[in-house]
Amino acid sequence: MNGTTTGKTKKELVLEFQPKTHIDPKSESNPEEIHSSRGELANVKNQLVADNTKLESDIHATREKMVNDHQTTKDDLQTTRTELAEAKTDLQATRANIETINANVETINSKLRDENALEATNAKLDHLTSQTTLLQNVVFQLTKRIQQLEQA
Repeated sequence: MNGTTTGKTKKELVLEFQPKTHIDPKSESNPEEIHSSRGELANVKNQLVADNTKLESDIHATREKMVNDHQTTKDDLQTTRTELAEAKTDLQATRANIETINANVETINSKLRDENALEATNAKLDHLTSQTTLLQNVVFQLTKRIQQLEQA
């Protein structure tokens, strides 16, 4: 019946769901027949009430399940949003760490270049020191030779 009005009276609805039996117009005045029909109507009414109660119970259970499912879905969505925010924060921290690492690598490369330049300078200095020592030896020998020549 879907909760909509069909334009039928209660009597028409009951008769619609009542088992179809042929009632002889002559027997309608018979009190036993009337009592029997009332009993059948009561049975139909009881069955309709039971069906309605079961439908209401099913609707209530379905509504409750839908509310629970909605809450679970809402909670899952909130959890996903939280995890997404955490992942975003982690990603930003990772990017910052990468930038820091890149800056440190650049600093190290600069120091390595400076160190390589220092090593080259040290190598030149060692070479110049060696040449100076050789020149000092030559000067010393020349001075000694000059002194020998002056004494002779």
